[in-house]
Amino acid sequence: MLSFIFMLSFFQDNTNKRLLKQLFLFIIIAFFARSKAGILFVVIWIALFNFEILKNKLRAFIFPIMLVFLTGFYLLFMNISAMYVTELNRVKQSVKERPEDINLILGRVSGVYIVPNMIEENPIFGIGLGNYPLLRNNAEYRTFFPKPPKEVIDIDAHGFGGIIDIIVEMGLLGFFFFMFIVYGVYYEIRSINKGIVLVLGFLLIYCFGVQIYFLYPWVLLAVILAYRNNYIDEISN
Repeated sequence: MLSFIFMLSFFQDNTNKRLLKQLFLFIIIAFFARSKAGILFVVIWIALFNFEILKNKLRAFIFPIMLVFLTGFYLLFMNISAMYVTELNRVKQSVKERPEDINLILGRVSGVYIVPNMIEENPIFGIGLGNYPLLRNNAEYRTFFPKPPKEVIDIDAHGFGGIIDIIVEMGLLGFFFFMFIVYGVYYEIRSINKGIVLVLGFLLIYCFGVQIYFLYPWVLLAVILAYRNNYIDEISN
């Protein structure tokens, strides 16, 4: 949510007041919320928004920077992958030891196993909108995971973001339909300043764990369309 507000601040006039607001939001995200995903989101968004400026100023260094970035990304990816492999190897034993630990049997940990099973069984049409919390308890999906306690049995979410939501619940058909809508928005605003960046920002939110049902990504899309129709003062307010 804070990252979304940070994005909205870019629609205001480029003044010192706006810069102070952005600095304040970043401090909250980094030091109070301590959100690693939020920090990474803000960094990527700033880089996207200022891509043309960075490209012109750093043209001579673009290839060394890309090489360093790709090397760093590869090392980080391998490190995180190795960590996840180690942790996932421990999951079965941990489930036996703590079968009622909701931090273990719900959320992303179980989702790593359950989501691929759902996609494999329902690749075209998905499992149906909003059905993940219910169907994730089916034995063919949860495999070795026990059913959650009664009080939390139907409130789970995999936590992998809106794009995965669409693929799981609407299948590949729903995914292509969603991307068709996104392309339609891009086609409408491609000619305006930062048009493609705004569309990428809308998609970027879903890549950082925000579910398709959350309101504020769609508010951002409404703001983008308002920007397309020159409602600049209304957006700023």
